[in-house]
Amino acid sequence: MSILPDRSSFVATYAKVLRGEAATVGVTLTDIQCDRLLSHLWLVLHANEQVNLTAITEPREAITKHIIDSLLFFGPYRAEEGPYLDMGTGAGYPGIVLEIMCPRPGVLLDARVRKVEACKRFCRELGLEDVECRAERVEDYARTHREYFATITARALAPLAVLLEYAQPLLALGGYLIAGKGALSNDELTHGNEVADRLGYKGVSRETLQLPHNAGQREILIYEKVAESTVKLPRRAGMATKRPL
Repeated sequence: MSILPDRSSFVATYAKVLRGEAATVGVTLTDIQCDRLLSHLWLVLHANEQVNLTAITEPREAITKHIIDSLLFFGPYRAEEGPYLDMGTGAGYPGIVLEIMCPRPGVLLDARVRKVEACKRFCRELGLEDVECRAERVEDYARTHREYFATITARALAPLAVLLEYAQPLLALGGYLIAGKGALSNDELTHGNEVADRLGYKGVSRETLQLPHNAGQREILIYEKVAESTVKLPRRAGMATKRPL
């Protein structure tokens, strides 16, 4: 038996909390956006009782660390047009959040089939018709979708250099990678920027932000693909992490 209230009660209970926290990061939510964001979270927490989607199960903490954390991507995301890809989407963060906020054709990609099947259900329930959910390794997916995406997002997925490698063959020339990181060491940033030069990227911005309630620091890094890579990509699945550039 679920310990969650029904969906409508959940939305009514936490709507004020979500609106207040969104305002602290500069986002004003419409009634529909607020309802859908909380409905998505309810669906995630409900599904999590059967399938492991998140370790964060307390609703207020999940609002901050899932929804608000995802909304940090919204400013740079909405500035661009064209198809987007959310790499390592997990339970749909930030991909479903961004689709709710600013609908456009997109793909939620994750190698874990159970999480992708859950995202398919979430999208159906939320009426998100432009989103495709795919269970595939990013390196394999890149072989059939080369230079297709205008924007790629990645939230707490992998070291920066690995993210840059994953995204490069999938991004169209002039496209953007938006990477969300927690702690970012100088070594990771330096290595990432060195790899970016080899892969044809230009660093656009780095913004350091704080989640509400002292829930943590976040780094939002944006890179633009401005040239072709000097390294043949994609490499074989797993090589980016086993033998980093």
